[in-house]
Amino acid sequence: MRNFSSITFIRTAGCLVAILGIQLNLLAQIQSKPADKFVDMIGVCVHSARNYTQYTNSPDEPNAEQTTINTVLNLRIRHLRDGIYGWNGGVEDLDMNNRGVVTRFSAISQAGKNAGIPGGVTWIITDNINDWKRLRDEYLVPLGNKVIVLEGANENMGTTGDAQAYQQIKNWWNNILPVLPNLKIATNTGPTAACEIAKAGSINDFVHFGNAHPYHFWPPFKPWGNLNHCNFNSTCAPPTISLWTAPDNNGGTIGYIDATRARRVAADKPMIFTEWGYPTISNDNNGWGVDEATAAKYTVRGFLEHFNAGIVYSCSYELMDPSPITPFDGDPEAHFGLAYNDGVLKPSGTAVKRLIALLEDNGNINIETGKLNYTLSRNSLGYIDDKNATTNEIHQMLLQKANGKFYLILWQEAISTNSSGVGVDVLPTNVTVDFGQKLSNLKAYLPTTTDNNNPVVDVSNVSSQTFSVPDHPLVIEITTETTLPLRLVSFDAKLVNNKPSLTWVTEDEKNVSHFDVEKSSDEINFLKIKTLNSKDGGVYNTVDNSPQIGNNYYRLKMIDTDGKFETTATKVVNVTLKNNSSFSIYPNPNNGNFTISPTLSDVRVKVTIFDQQGRVMLRREILGTRNFSVDNFAKGVYVIQVNTRGLVEVMKIVIN
Repeated sequence: MRNFSSITFIRTAGCLVAILGIQLNLLAQIQSKPADKFVDMIGVCVHSARNYTQYTNSPDEPNAEQTTINTVLNLRIRHLRDGIYGWNGGVEDLDMNNRGVVTRFSAISQAGKNAGIPGGVTWIITDNINDWKRLRDEYLVPLGNKVIVLEGANENMGTTGDAQAYQQIKNWWNNILPVLPNLKIATNTGPTAACEIAKAGSINDFVHFGNAHPYHFWPPFKPWGNLNHCNFNSTCAPPTISLWTAPDNNGGTIGYIDATRARRVAADKPMIFTEWGYPTISNDNNGWGVDEATAAKYTVRGFLEHFNAGIVYSCSYELMDPSPITPFDGDPEAHFGLAYNDGVLKPSGTAVKRLIALLEDNGNINIETGKLNYTLSRNSLGYIDDKNATTNEIHQMLLQKANGKFYLILWQEAISTNSSGVGVDVLPTNVTVDFGQKLSNLKAYLPTTTDNNNPVVDVSNVSSQTFSVPDHPLVIEITTETTLPLRLVSFDAKLVNNKPSLTWVTEDEKNVSHFDVEKSSDEINFLKIKTLNSKDGGVYNTVDNSPQIGNNYYRLKMIDTDGKFETTATKVVNVTLKNNSSFSIYPNPNNGNFTISPTLSDVRVKVTIFDQQGRVMLRREILGTRNFSVDNFAKGVYVIQVNTRGLVEVMKIVIN
């Protein structure tokens, strides 16, 4: 609730405007979100599937692929979005150096993993092949879990109509998901697609995400788009409502590809944005562009606005500008990159890099986060988080890392250009943050303009602080005054009787509530598996009775009676089978009738049979020994893959 004091209102052109002595107080206990979940939303578009682009090797650009990898790693972007087109007819669309789509995509993913990017670099792929079997067998199966989202035809390219686009996505659901169950499907995009596809049938049951391309035209505009653009058929959606309503199924236009129409198709499903961005060329004829400094402001603000609006993945267009030899120097299409074609970051790329560096948290996207008490007050013209405000608003976001530190992000949601896309000066406004308690330390950063090594504020033992908030993000790192009221003497994890045993010792416990034991198979996504109540100190022990084969990662979360918590470093326990293999097959060779016998008879295992081309021939989940009859298979060599609690092993069989 806002508390107003000494305020005079006037109405100008139908708008209520405050003109004197505003003080807005938002006193509340605010729930934070995982800082790493914001970082995990961020993606960028590339064209690594096409030949003769700035992303693929050629005689003119012999090091383009390595430059692409270096730029991705420099930014520490986790998700790339690209299309698979099948234009050259080869299985992997080979370029002149015989480096195909699967090879290129895999190389970038592995480079990300080697560089410590959580999960490696993963892909969001749009398909314009219109051949689900080829897409599945030649691209998606070889790439495996490197692909996280498959989206419909890009802006209706590759389809001959909305009925075909509808059938394309339905085919994916029925024929690709059974083979790749972790893959997510998003709607297609296009100026008419999201509205007109509904005529072919409801697609809500065949997608996980709605999808839109919220480009923003004709400055001056704010990063959620020009409200009067996209005057499409009014029977589809009203054209004058901003991004604020786009995720709500209430109608609305947010730019080139209307999110409301994606909502019309995807109903209550979450939204992703697979293209949006700002070309760094002002005064262009198309009205797209802004200068480089403004693009930096709008890009980072755009990511923040998208996260606040509940967008799951947001992919900026694009990673790098085309090479100088590409003949469209004055075309805004040639200037969308976060980097120049040689990989040197533009101001927008630098701002994104710094923001990620401040907020990334080792893949902790699903941690339980806490609440923070604070009050924002602003003694100047404007509003705080008012979506209908007529003046510059102060927007905010509260995040938290696994180490307990909070990150409060404030920015002016202002129009930062003139009508030609040239940046204008937006004066900073003072905002006082009152935390109601003494804090150990406050640091504030301006990642759009200042290196992270130089905080603009660094104060200790304060309970309130006034900050100068510009039209780009101010990131406030908050370290609370007290640590948990205990001393952790030790925390150990080891294998006992082939099961992980976790032991910790504490002293000086005061007002400690309980301990959560959290487990992960990838050291990224942790889930709580045990809770032990405090006993005021001493030795604690618990056993994981359901470990996976291979590495099991554990950490301890210590929670006090006020809900504050700290998390320990990760411990790893490797669980192995007591013999050399997780399964046996007999007879081998055989006539199509054989038996698979898992070593662990009480554990469900996943069995997949591939032919020599890598196509899935059969998929089953079994418990204990199972007889198989595949005498309808052609004679030849097949590969059997068995997944036992995350341990994947393969064995060849011969059918005579």
